[in-house]
Amino acid sequence: MIQTARLNLRPWRVTDVEPLVEICSDPAVMRFVGDGVVWSRSRCQEFIEQNQRSLGDIGFCQWAVEVRETSELIGFCGFVPRGGDVEIGWRIGTLFQQQGYGLEAARAVVDSGSEVAKRIFATIQTQNLPSKRLAERLGMRPVEFFLRDGREVQVYQLELPSP
Repeated sequence: MIQTARLNLRPWRVTDVEPLVEICSDPAVMRFVGDGVVWSRSRCQEFIEQNQRSLGDIGFCQWAVEVRETSELIGFCGFVPRGGDVEIGWRIGTLFQQQGYGLEAARAVVDSGSEVAKRIFATIQTQNLPSKRLAERLGMRPVEFFLRDGREVQVYQLELPSP
């Protein structure tokens, strides 16, 4: 588990399925995720199970993010392995956006990053200005553009200091 002033980034629980469905069935949240299609309950369940396996197998995952004060699940943030590096991803529910939670969670994850990789990547659709700003506030810099499913994507990178 990773703790910040306001958040717990913790392993996923079975009880997280319904709150994750609520977040990932919101078209505003999913607008810049993949092809923009909302996730089904089964897709959310698969995501949770995949992250539970990842945590057990490699020691990190995309953590469930909850508000410490209320224990309410508000999204996720963490790493996915990409070769010898990692890709950071985040998703915060609409009701909790624009309150600094995404940046707070992502900073905590990046701070733990030197334990698992030398470089962190983020893949962000170019129209997703809030995520691009968040990546830049983390110190990430754009290194590449490409098209995926007809959408322009920008890759951001952060080199980490050696532990």
